Amino acid sequence: MDRADVVARVDAAFETTGAGMTGWPPPRPLDAAPRDEEYSRVLDPGKYRLLGARYEAWARTLVDVGAAVRTDGEPWAEGVPNYGVTRTEGLKPTVRGALPITVGHTRIEDNADAGLVVGVSAPAVLVAALPYCGCDACDDGSVLLLRQLDDTVWLIVSGAFTRVEARRGRSVQTTPEGGWSGEGFSSASTAEQVLAAADSPRKGYTVTHGASWFG
Repeated sequence: MDRADVVARVDAAFETTGAGMTGWPPPRPLDAAPRDEEYSRVLDPGKYRLLGARYEAWARTLVDVGAAVRTDGEPWAEGVPNYGVTRTEGLKPTVRGALPITVGHTRIEDNADAGLVVGVSAPAVLVAALPYCGCDACDDGSVLLLRQLDDTVWLIVSGAFTRVEARRGRSVQTTPEGGWSGEGFSSASTAEQVLAAADSPRKGYTVTHGASWFG
């Protein structure tokens, strides 16, 4: 299954899981600077529950096509992410060698299930926190936010996620935006080289990479 086919099914499921919820436009032009007061303000934290509805659409779709079964999620490799996780769930792929997804629902202000953190593998490593910051200043509208969630899930289920861990706390991994993030390496070029060589890693390096969920 290609991305267009899967996302079309997710969109159809989202009509049910997101019923009664509405998206929202960017609060300002994307090239406009936020006002100072927006950085400490969250006028409508409940709107971010749309993320959970979109994830549920993904979960239903992946289960319905036989690509996954629901789980309680995996333990986190470095402890529960510090985003106010209130509950956790997950998806285990039915294809051998594919990586499981763990999702934590996070509190934003007084909404217990507003945001999401998405992890991959077992134990789970963090791939994305959505929204990264829930304040009004960092709000770019729901279209971009839902696209980020779609990109994150697709990164995992397509088999494109790769993470390389080295000694002394160094690591680098692919990101939903098509780039990479890393820590502990002496330079960006070194991290890029390590990730590029994931198919034949150096001694002492641990590679996490899974198959596509669709066989």
